[in-house]
Amino acid sequence: MARIRAIFRGLVQGVGFRYHVLTISRDFRVTGFVRNRPDGSVLCEAQGELREVEKFLDAVEGTAPGELERTERKELPDVKREAAFSVM
Repeated sequence: MARIRAIFRGLVQGVGFRYHVLTISRDFRVTGFVRNRPDGSVLCEAQGELREVEKFLDAVEGTAPGELERTERKELPDVKREAAFSVM
């Protein structure tokens, strides 16, 4: 089990980015969340098998609405008993 924190930077707020991420999450076996940050970036934490999480994040980056400038990824400890992916 792997958990990756991705911070998406660029024009990613006010363009439907979080709901785009939620929609894509339905095609992958991942749990976690996505939410806006005060600095204008979007934070996403996704958990599942490492390759599945990587494919999910790649799909988000490849189809992102707005103007995605860069993504920062970092591995985190997994969260027990997380059952779904949600928008916060």
